[in-house]
Amino acid sequence: MAAWYGAALRGRGVLVSVIFLGVLSTSTPSGADPDEGEGNGNADQLELTGIVRDFLPSHPDFDLVPPEGYGQYMWNIATALGGQLKPSFVGGGYKVLSHAYDIDGRPICWALYNPDLGDTPAEQDGPDSGSITSAATFDQWFRDVLGTNMSTLISVTGTWQDDGEHAGMYEINIPQFYPIDDMLLGNDGPHNNFFTFEIVASFVHDSTANYQLLFISDDDAWIFLEGEMIADLGGINGSSEQWVDLNRLGLVDGETYRVRLFKADRSDASSRFHLVTNIPLTSEPGGTILAAFD
Repeated sequence: MAAWYGAALRGRGVLVSVIFLGVLSTSTPSGADPDEGEGNGNADQLELTGIVRDFLPSHPDFDLVPPEGYGQYMWNIATALGGQLKPSFVGGGYKVLSHAYDIDGRPICWALYNPDLGDTPAEQDGPDSGSITSAATFDQWFRDVLGTNMSTLISVTGTWQDDGEHAGMYEINIPQFYPIDDMLLGNDGPHNNFFTFEIVASFVHDSTANYQLLFISDDDAWIFLEGEMIADLGGINGSSEQWVDLNRLGLVDGETYRVRLFKADRSDASSRFHLVTNIPLTSEPGGTILAAFD
């Protein structure tokens, strides 16, 4: 295990701790006030803290155009998390012709498709790995690799929506998501592109609350619940969305569950982070950090 030291930096209004090539220092995310209640510390806000890993555009999986062109690619990532609770590349995927849809017409993960619930299945276009070179190169995306990436803790914050399209939900909407500009390996132009972001968060299930989650990403994103895939948004410049209705998943009231979100920015075009949910998620950055050193 690496020695534990580092430098705390203040960037974009958030206190972060920089992990230089596997060397870690820790800090307390901003905004958490234990006197304001349980969970994320503020009933009107949802703050999630995770690890950003910065890569150079020369990485084999970054700064590429898929053979089938920019767009959404699915079926390339295993439906169950692998070692260190990280996603695994299995290949055999396709460009997306059409997502699966639930009975209400909302796009859902192909792995959650259930014809008994009135879902419409996903449709595949041409076969393509989504410009992921191999399982070995993909394994570097969400791990600290000496000489390949650098990492830091960052927080994203959203607010409870009282009205509008997402009333009754928390919304974290960052249409230009560049959390490490002028940090780590440095900018690749106006922004520091080519990075990944990993969040671990937990919640106690309550079926009467009708928990829902929507994620919109550009580029890749995958979400897992207790190690099983619930959203598959792979691809470069795809900017697509998927919904998750937790009451479809057979969860037990009163039990604690963990959500793991993995996102990447692999191009020098736009980067987006957009999460909408009524789940009172509690961020667990410590679990994410320790996994990097297993």
